[in-house]
Amino acid sequence: MTSVPMRRSPARPLVLISLLLLSACIGMKRQRIVTYSDPGRDRFELLLFSEGVFRSDSNRIDENRAKRFVAGDGFVLGGWPFQFDKAVFVEAARKPKRPEYGKVMKLIASSFRTIHLGHYRDHDGAISVAQRVIITNVSELVRELNAVATAFLRNEIAPDNNFLAELPRTRAAIIAAADIEFEWLTIDGNSLIFQFPVDPKEWPKLRSHLMKDLKRTPISFAIKSKEGLLAKGRNPGALLFEELLSDEVPHVRVRLGTPRGAEVLRYYSDETYRKNLEATIEKLIPDKWDVALADAMLAHGIGRHTRATTGDRELWPLLARIPIEDRVRALLRAVDRDGVSRATVAKLLAQLAARWNDGEGRPEAPIADPDAKLDDAALKRWWRWYAHVCAPATG
Repeated sequence: MTSVPMRRSPARPLVLISLLLLSACIGMKRQRIVTYSDPGRDRFELLLFSEGVFRSDSNRIDENRAKRFVAGDGFVLGGWPFQFDKAVFVEAARKPKRPEYGKVMKLIASSFRTIHLGHYRDHDGAISVAQRVIITNVSELVRELNAVATAFLRNEIAPDNNFLAELPRTRAAIIAAADIEFEWLTIDGNSLIFQFPVDPKEWPKLRSHLMKDLKRTPISFAIKSKEGLLAKGRNPGALLFEELLSDEVPHVRVRLGTPRGAEVLRYYSDETYRKNLEATIEKLIPDKWDVALADAMLAHGIGRHTRATTGDRELWPLLARIPIEDRVRALLRAVDRDGVSRATVAKLLAQLAARWNDGEGRPEAPIADPDAKLDDAALKRWWRWYAHVCAPATG
């Protein structure tokens, strides 16, 4: 996978601890991410649907590390470099580079766990993985991460920093913000926010620098909104950056998720899929996600106020938050299974189509008569719709 030069910039300290400059790399064709906050239990959750997962030989990743990312105590957000490996945090807590980092590394390692819901194949047959990431003790974790980021910025931003030397007012704004214990990381509803101060006059130059780095990655971005599927293609700046330049402390935000609802953030990769993890994933994650998902909907509905289980994993209240295209795919694959009624599948697809078309997204889902027989022509229309939704972002 193409590597992005990691020159120091104002944004880097915000993710320094979580990234840990991992050398490993898991590639994927696309990924859907749903975020959800549960303040009552002080936790934050991610639903990850990673499609076309493979091992990147160009980085000579070892098999054990690959296994940890796809089937162990790890997870990946959009590909390199957002790869979280619990073993790395455990080791960093045992031998911290600075004493003050030890506590937060230990807290990170103990605060998240990955539940592997199952494996499935995308519409092209590529191996894919459904995961649920649960982050606990969120209040303490956010507080400690902010404290460490503040300490890092106070101690390690030097005047002769090559990049910040070109942005003296932004550098001064970051140091001033550290002195008032600015919140570099925060949670807003169902979204996770990274934010950093900027000087409004210098922000265009910094933004251009960050965008150049982003465009070196093989990732495209898109997000589904009430107006449809907004494709941002190779220019994701409008999607990524929220500019609050008129605030008392002018700053820029990078948001994962949305404050309300269960919006779906979609990543697409330009990389070529390889089949080098298919056997490993099927062995380590034997549960078939599409079967479990379809069974839950056939028994309990499409996901509003339903309760269902598969094995020892509770799907409620996950169903309502699972992307609609994933629920559609599972139902389409259930049609020819023994004991499955096409009439029942038709009714469920009609409900999903109504929910999608009622301000959920585009392209418009096929209008299905819930009382009509689900014939082969109707199935083909649904598969075309699904492939269109899964197509890479353009523009």
